Amino acid sequence: MGSAGHPRRAHIVVLDDEREMGAWLVDRLTDEGYTVEAYQQGTDILAALEPCGPALLITDRVLNGIKGLDVLRRAKQHNPTLAVIMITAFGTIETAVEAMRLGAFYSLTKPCKSADLLLLVARALEEKSLRTAIRRLQREVEGHDHVERSIAKSPAMQHVLALVDRLKDHHVNVL
Repeated sequence: MGSAGHPRRAHIVVLDDEREMGAWLVDRLTDEGYTVEAYQQGTDILAALEPCGPALLITDRVLNGIKGLDVLRRAKQHNPTLAVIMITAFGTIETAVEAMRLGAFYSLTKPCKSADLLLLVARALEEKSLRTAIRRLQREVEGHDHVERSIAKSPAMQHVLALVDRLKDHHVNVL
């Protein structure tokens, strides 16, 4: 169980050098049952972003000592499936496009409404879950293909499999 009696949900990391904004984000997300860690320094956060780390990173675009886009870039290098929401008080279309090009799910302008934030968090986590499921299924399919090829090594069986592959879209009985 998470805080406030809610079931434990995804692990979220918040990076904002403004203590008040970080606390507000932690409060909103914790109230919804998420497990949340907050950081104020971008250099401290990289260890928390290992592949088995959080499902979502919410980071400010303008930070002391490191740019939010650099954090985004490094976070995606550490964990390509990590969902990232950028927040900024200095939002422009160009900065939002750049963040999305680097892999951010969304770029949100401060101050943001609690309902908007929670909706984006839910959608980012849902997309991450879907992408993870797709990758798992792709690995399964690749594994089955490998098993099929390893079982049928003889030229005769390879010929049979090639025939089956050609006939798979036709409605015919094969013996």
